[in-house]
Amino acid sequence: MSEKLKVIAMLVVASAPLAVSCQSSGYDYHLFEPEVSGPRSSDQNPSRFFDNRTYIGLTQYQEVDHDGYYKNAFVNILGTFQKIPRVYGHGMADSRAIDSSRGGHVVGYDSHVSAIGESSSKVWTWTSGVSTILPSPSGFYGFPEGIADNGDVAGWMYKGASYQAVAWLGGQFTELESGGLSSICRGVDASGAMYGNVVRAGGSDTVPVVWRNGVRRELTGFDGYTNVNIQRVSRGGAVAGYLFDPAIGKPRMFVLVGGKLQVMAPERYKTYGLSVVDVNDNGMILARNMYDSGVNLGEAFVIYRDGVGQFWQDSYTLNTTYVPWRPTAINNRGEIIGIAHASGIEDSKLFIATPVPEPASLAALALGLSWVTVRRRRQA
Repeated sequence: MSEKLKVIAMLVVASAPLAVSCQSSGYDYHLFEPEVSGPRSSDQNPSRFFDNRTYIGLTQYQEVDHDGYYKNAFVNILGTFQKIPRVYGHGMADSRAIDSSRGGHVVGYDSHVSAIGESSSKVWTWTSGVSTILPSPSGFYGFPEGIADNGDVAGWMYKGASYQAVAWLGGQFTELESGGLSSICRGVDASGAMYGNVVRAGGSDTVPVVWRNGVRRELTGFDGYTNVNIQRVSRGGAVAGYLFDPAIGKPRMFVLVGGKLQVMAPERYKTYGLSVVDVNDNGMILARNMYDSGVNLGEAFVIYRDGVGQFWQDSYTLNTTYVPWRPTAINNRGEIIGIAHASGIEDSKLFIATPVPEPASLAALALGLSWVTVRRRRQA
């Protein structure tokens, strides 16, 4: 290897910890005001958070002299907020942006509840300010879960008393093959691989599957576990969910990165509800845990890294009257976005939390950069 390539390699190795691989001793966070969407108040709930700090989701707001909340999907691209106009349903029903491709194509949905209580929805894509409603069968009530770089959309719908995994391939609606069994598609990576779950015949268990070009294949490597449920997929193909471990009689979180399975350490409390909020390409999981401590029932958010979970409320030091109580998305830098509230104040704020590197990681980074500096001086 030439001296020039050695220097470049050292720069890559030395600088990488700042981006993704630095061990964190906690989080620093700062607050910022969400863009006001209505004349009275505004509240934003991000669904996805990207490395350039673009985020998308749902915003709700109150109009003057109106007690109900109106809702709209939105995008915030590098600090520029834009509501996505509703294309279906009443303004008080959900309208949410769910995912965005690397080309900037956003997918989301608008829902509607009729006067007699019947629910329905429309799935749409939004590109450069233009919304397009995707075709769906009459009476459709379902939701998108992700969009691939080629524009294919993955999702699911209610079908009678069960669920059906669906997709829009080349813009055309299709029910994904599931052998006539209840199924759900939980996301799609950038390449178009769609991941989800199919219930076994008899309803005794769920199995994880992947659809490629509409063809289903069961995922392997989960021997010894049951009720494997995929819940979230990152752009880069990290797949996260929960499973049941019969050996300890508890559910556990898992992540698949590059086809390699990592099962997280079990929670210390009795858990009666685990769900993945988000996962990044590196396998970091942001999860919600409904738990029973033996003293009280509660809700906690957990960050899983390298197989170990840490309660979100234990990972930061409160520095304002606003508490960053609900993290909603994580990017590949390990940065977290979410909602902060303060007691007695109606409107919320958003927060972005940044990992604080451990001293050992900073020392390694400094050593690497020092080596590069020495090499450059010797060459001068």
